[in-house]
Amino acid sequence: MENELTLLGQKYININTFDSIVIPDCFVHRRNKLDYSRGNGEAKLYIGSRKSIEIQSFFKKTSMTGFLLKRDLLEYLQDAKFEYENKEQVYRENITDYWLENNKMLEGKEEVLFFEFTESPAGGDSRYYISSIRGDIFYKEFRKIVLPEITYISILRLKNIDNKEVFYFRPYLNYFYDPRHHSAIIAEKEKEIEEDKTLGQDKKKEIIYARKGQGKYRTSVIDEMGECLITRVNDERMLIASHIKPWAVCENDRERIDKYNGLLLTPTYDRLFDQGFITFSNEGKIFVSPYLSPLNTKRLGLIPNKQYDLSLHERRSDYLEYHRQCIFKKG
Repeated sequence: MENELTLLGQKYININTFDSIVIPDCFVHRRNKLDYSRGNGEAKLYIGSRKSIEIQSFFKKTSMTGFLLKRDLLEYLQDAKFEYENKEQVYRENITDYWLENNKMLEGKEEVLFFEFTESPAGGDSRYYISSIRGDIFYKEFRKIVLPEITYISILRLKNIDNKEVFYFRPYLNYFYDPRHHSAIIAEKEKEIEEDKTLGQDKKKEIIYARKGQGKYRTSVIDEMGECLITRVNDERMLIASHIKPWAVCENDRERIDKYNGLLLTPTYDRLFDQGFITFSNEGKIFVSPYLSPLNTKRLGLIPNKQYDLSLHERRSDYLEYHRQCIFKKG
């Protein structure tokens, strides 16, 4: 079933998804707050307008059961390690030591972390908030882990085998702060290439231009594919030569400029692929992330498991395997 999801061996039916809720500064624990903040944290999470039909149909009026997965929190911390250590945002406190503390805090936790939450009356008639019980995982530890403004949450409304509805909360880092795309990490890689005395100037330009899908890399991907894999648009002005395995995490320069590490996509689908909301089998079957809501999936014209014409190649298969395992937002 397309809407079936398996988490830690437990099967669920995905009823609906509320995607990309930004974690604001007012929600996080006071030690994670940005420097401009003056509050201590209201511990309730703003979801959106109370008038939203989507919100009204997604959440219940009564108490709801939510859960986090320990593996997701550990993965989030690993992705956020660079920010904890280098602090691109300006924080009220030095958050560096909290990274290790948070990892140790999770060591003794269960794999599935349940909590109860309800609609909060704090928003009045216009703003919809949710809040949990003081002292539970969502109120206490979760607010110490997530960083404000650069963290998103997707909430999946699921039904388990006992026909009970539960809400799965999955945090992830903003794309531009992810270590696979972080500007500071990319700048360091480019500096290494510039200082590499074994490379000529033309080769250095080719490798660096490839990061933006430009130069010889772009030409070779266009020659290989000819058109967008999904839309079949062949106007080069509308096409992006997207890396399958991100440029910053390629093992060597050959991977960075390899045409088989590229897919030709129009901008919207390039963004979806780059951020892990879609991926492909080696034969071209599309997979859609459960963290993209059914409504947005339909609006984007995505048909899960649809077959696209992608020629098989051993090197491309290796890159796609990396994308499915490390980039794609799967269950």
